[in-house]
Amino acid sequence: MLSLNAYIITTVNRFDSGMVRELTKRCQRSCHNNNLNPILFDAVVPATLEEVYPGWLVRSDYRERLLGNYRRKAKKEPTPEVENRMIVMQQCMTMSHYMVRKKIIENNEVAVILEHDAIVNRNVEPSDNNLKYAVNLCNREQATHGYVIGPSAAKKYNAIYEKIGFAGHDNMNLYINEYEKIKITPYVSNPIVTGNALNESQWDTHRGAVKTHLDYVPTTTSGVYDD
Repeated sequence: MLSLNAYIITTVNRFDSGMVRELTKRCQRSCHNNNLNPILFDAVVPATLEEVYPGWLVRSDYRERLLGNYRRKAKKEPTPEVENRMIVMQQCMTMSHYMVRKKIIENNEVAVILEHDAIVNRNVEPSDNNLKYAVNLCNREQATHGYVIGPSAAKKYNAIYEKIGFAGHDNMNLYINEYEKIKITPYVSNPIVTGNALNESQWDTHRGAVKTHLDYVPTTTSGVYDD
């Protein structure tokens, strides 16, 4: 069976975190055990966001969803600084995936995209769908910590942001198939990729962005809305 490349989005080379190092190694081991070739891919972080961000306006409906989540969890009103942190962290996650898909387009390859806390449990099944769609390897449609994608679907996926503006990394699942069927979730009952525990996230929007000091918050990408 031909081994696919598996790009692991990780901050292991950006921040000094023992947890991220161990979880990234765990992800690499699970790839080796299941016929995938793991390749570490440096996540976009606040200090590098402006180098790659295309200037999409933040959708006002996404802004309200994000702020509503904060109000519900924190039981208080977010300050402008907290709001910008949350937007920036979501933009970093989005652009990390966007840049991996861009690499897949440039390489004209079918590959797996994983987040650092993903666990690959078995071989990725060969299928024509891997050429046509973003095939979610997890058990929930919203999950993005493991999927296989080829250049055609990657182009369509990335182009949607140009059409609708910045809708957040997780929120894109609400829009991704509105224009054309791009993403499918065939492994609901038997996921190939698991992981994604709450205590293992390197990009926790509501805890990490709020409680962790960010040395740099790029104001040119946040606070710019479509309303």
